Amino acid sequence: MIRKVLIYPALLIFAFIGAMTIYYLSGDKATAMPDISVKNTHLRLPAPGQNIASAYFDIINKGGADELLSATSVVSPRVELHTHLQENGMMKMRKVSSVKIMGEDTTQFKSGGLHVMLFDISIPPNTKSIPLTLNFARTGEKRIIVIIDEPSMDPEKMNHEMMDHENMNHEGMEH
Repeated sequence: MIRKVLIYPALLIFAFIGAMTIYYLSGDKATAMPDISVKNTHLRLPAPGQNIASAYFDIINKGGADELLSATSVVSPRVELHTHLQENGMMKMRKVSSVKIMGEDTTQFKSGGLHVMLFDISIPPNTKSIPLTLNFARTGEKRIIVIIDEPSMDPEKMNHEMMDHENMNHEGMEH
């Protein structure tokens, strides 16, 4: 009788301690500090005669959740966070006020999805990269270097889905 009275509370205490240990070691994604790194940066230069560029990269977060609030760069007076949305069968680009960065996840900024727009961009000739500062709610400022893509007229590397083929002059183009 005494064994049963002592064994069950002891088992409950050990189970509770085990559960708390697992919780402590695994961490809480919502309250854990973010651990942000940025990889695969690249900037698509504006078309000739244009002054708007788009930047792409991967945000790798090995810690808790964060939120990208804004971006800035010395090469552009106006930098905005954007996404593409499907509305009424048409792909439309929209400015977003912020981007949620989930804990222990990768958020991709890529063509046709999330991206950073740089307006009135001024890049000296032969520049290979530009600085970009990402401003996070919890992490603070994260300064990165964005590699400038080499211009390509290779049809295999062009994004034809985003083009307006009906109003495009195709004379003299190899397709």
